[in-house]
Amino acid sequence: MNEKGQAFTVFRLLIGGLIALAVLVIIISIISYMENFRYDISKQRLAEQFNVAMQSPNGNIVVAEDLAFRAGYIFSTVQLAKSSNTNVSCIDVPQVRYSEVIVNSISKTVKFNSNAIFSVYYKCDRSSETDCPIKCIISFGEPISTTP
Repeated sequence: MNEKGQAFTVFRLLIGGLIALAVLVIIISIISYMENFRYDISKQRLAEQFNVAMQSPNGNIVVAEDLAFRAGYIFSTVQLAKSSNTNVSCIDVPQVRYSEVIVNSISKTVKFNSNAIFSVYYKCDRSSETDCPIKCIISFGEPISTTP
């Protein structure tokens, strides 16, 4: 064998390794993008389903199934109150018993400690209060009772 032939084989192996690495980086980037897309869609569905419940305040339960939340994400009812043109005090978030979720009933926020997938339940009823004509409950992972 001549030396040029052996050097070319090593060069081909190097080129093959670089191409494999490039393909791997592209695949990882696509997976990361799709995961971020999933979280963004879940945030959007969270707000959309709340608006559905607000538009029909008859006490029926509206469910948004399998919403994905990233660790560290903090959900605030202020966002929903602004988008639906209602008072923050009209939205209640009850405590849940999951370690992935911390509900702060004073600031009406929900913090996710780890990546989690939850169904979110909404229930809106008409109220006789002047500052809250519609009262809503949002529950993460736990169904809301249909009895008053």
